[in-house]
Amino acid sequence: MKCYIVDDKQFCIDQIARHIQKTAGFTLVGSNTDPLNALAAVKSGKVEIDLLFLDIDMPGIDGLEFERQVRGLAFVIFVSGYRKYAVDAFEGDAKAYLVKPVTYAKFSAAVEKISSIIKKEQVAKVEDDVEFAVKINGKNNLKIVRFDSIIYVSAADNYMILHLNDDTTLMVNITMKKLLETLPQKFFIRTHHSFAVNRSYASRIVGNTVKMKNDVSVDISRAYRNDVIQRFKSV
Repeated sequence: MKCYIVDDKQFCIDQIARHIQKTAGFTLVGSNTDPLNALAAVKSGKVEIDLLFLDIDMPGIDGLEFERQVRGLAFVIFVSGYRKYAVDAFEGDAKAYLVKPVTYAKFSAAVEKISSIIKKEQVAKVEDDVEFAVKINGKNNLKIVRFDSIIYVSAADNYMILHLNDDTTLMVNITMKKLLETLPQKFFIRTHHSFAVNRSYASRIVGNTVKMKNDVSVDISRAYRNDVIQRFKSV
């Protein structure tokens, strides 16, 4: 899990960094003592992160407002020297709250909580209606396609292209609207007039794209951005 630390005190960053280094599966990809610079980097997608360790009492912008502006882009653990901000933190989208100085035991408990949340949010395997029939290549022949084999969908004139997990594609004679009515809404999210993604193959939101697990980036348009972020936050 890619971690990023924002704290105006370097020694606090160093403490969390040491804990991350000791924890299997977690990697520090960056840190910043300037919260405004960090905010710009995270929102622009220049920094790809899964987990943000965020101080609250900082100059320029406090951690609570920082979290509001990046909500949906990463999981957040607040790290503060004060307990008084905890209620406000959990009213936002914080998943854990650590009080400085942070012991490794407390750090471990917090990241284990994050890991547990991620496991619960992973898309369960479809048990019912796992496949459907589509008319391919503009012909009358039908092909059976499993929902969970579709990584994402892109539009091409009057056809939809299904990008599959075996690195093949299918050109389907169907509109985007009709296709999304057929696909299970729990898994498929429209990100753009011309794109929809299977959230089980999505890795993270990076700027105005969804980064897929096959390293493809799928565009998010302004019209769909808020809905995409909310859908990715939902279980």
